[in-house]
Amino acid sequence: MIYISSLSGGRDSTAMTVRLLEIGAPLDHIVFCDTGYELPEMHDYIDRLNSWLKWKFGREITIVKPTATIEEWAFGRIADNPRFKRPNQVRGLPMRIGMDYCTRELKIKPISNYAKQFGEYALYIGYVARENRQASGDANEYLYPLKEWGWNEPEVDEYLKAKCIYNELYENFSRTGCWLCPKQSKSSWFQIWKNYPDKWEYAKSLENQLEGQEAINPTFRDGYQKLEVLEREFIAQLKKPQFDFDWNDEQVSCFCK
Repeated sequence: MIYISSLSGGRDSTAMTVRLLEIGAPLDHIVFCDTGYELPEMHDYIDRLNSWLKWKFGREITIVKPTATIEEWAFGRIADNPRFKRPNQVRGLPMRIGMDYCTRELKIKPISNYAKQFGEYALYIGYVARENRQASGDANEYLYPLKEWGWNEPEVDEYLKAKCIYNELYENFSRTGCWLCPKQSKSSWFQIWKNYPDKWEYAKSLENQLEGQEAINPTFRDGYQKLEVLEREFIAQLKKPQFDFDWNDEQVSCFCK
């Protein structure tokens, strides 16, 4: 059995991976999936973390990549799918609720394709103790060390800060992951709008390109609110003494944390 750690660069999977190495648990490969939609700070962090792991444990991070982009899936025709009647229908953007094609194609499959070359394998997943969910895929076994250790975010943060390997993206974001993830909260979208205007404008352009097409989901907010509407809300909120909308409306269902 080959043991693989799924490392997203987020705090949970990072703490899990480092602690596994620290206690000498079986761990053959550390895999980071570069989806193509990581913030530049994440790439910098992975580089620094890789150097630290080589220095501390003599181990390196393997980087894998998906074979297709969100854009290719979003604008791909699905006429051959019997569930859908309209011949010109396109997939559109990933849904906020549940696990959609972005998680499957950009994260699960690249890691699975890498791992399957070794035959039987077990995959370490960084779910914390409070999370009542299980991973699914091709692994022969899924292991959740943070659950076994009883670690939640406070324990994870304390551990990473003590090691001086805390990801500074958490100063502005409640979780890390793809910068155009539809599952992120309003506070996360606000940070993209405020600090990464080029990425914000690109995300808006995808919605505009899907407008008028036979798309299952034409917006990042599941059809009910385009990003340009959210932008007007941000501008209006900035004029108030304090924000009064729900910041924490994220729907997490992928290996981002």
